[in-house]
Amino acid sequence: MCSHTRHHMFGAIAALALIALVACSPPADPPPPAPTALEEQLGDEAPDQVPPTETSTPTPTPVAAPTGPTATPEPADACAGFSGSLEVQVLIGPSDAVGLEPVAVGAVPIAAAGATSPHPVGGQTYVTYQDALVEEWGSFTVYFDADIAVDGTCTDTNGVATLDLEVTMTGSQLVEVRSEGFNADYPWEGTYTLPARMPAEDGASVEGEGFAFTLRLN
Repeated sequence: MCSHTRHHMFGAIAALALIALVACSPPADPPPPAPTALEEQLGDEAPDQVPPTETSTPTPTPVAAPTGPTATPEPADACAGFSGSLEVQVLIGPSDAVGLEPVAVGAVPIAAAGATSPHPVGGQTYVTYQDALVEEWGSFTVYFDADIAVDGTCTDTNGVATLDLEVTMTGSQLVEVRSEGFNADYPWEGTYTLPARMPAEDGASVEGEGFAFTLRLN
């Protein structure tokens, strides 16, 4: 074979070998991705040295518990704990006609009971009275004795207490008139029931023919 032919054969073999080498070589690595803005800011700092990002935890908003309708408080019972005395003044027969003290004074202790209005009210006492007038013409003497009982109610109306009472007097009275040529006795014995309605306030009073009642609170 001539030298020229061998030269072409070696050239073809070399070309084939180069093609085979290129085909068997691994593909080239892709170019690295472009750095992010954070990586550009950190530069060469290692990833494990990057400080962790703080995550804020939202504060829960307190929620008020549901409530029902507000109850309106009941006003205080004006009769609760009521106590005092009923001062009793009674006209004694014809005593004031001749200048004697016109009233006998007794005080009946009273108090309200029960938990709700109207509250029962009661009390009792004993009154004795004696007075005499002595003049040139003679004398005039009055004796009065009675058991006095109070019975009724104390009613609360919108915070105002009202007493509605009955006063019962059971007793006797004797009027003695002595003068020259004239002697007379005027006895009485029986029961009187008298009304007494008033506000439950200190000093409250009611008056009627022959009687008067004044409230004194404790």
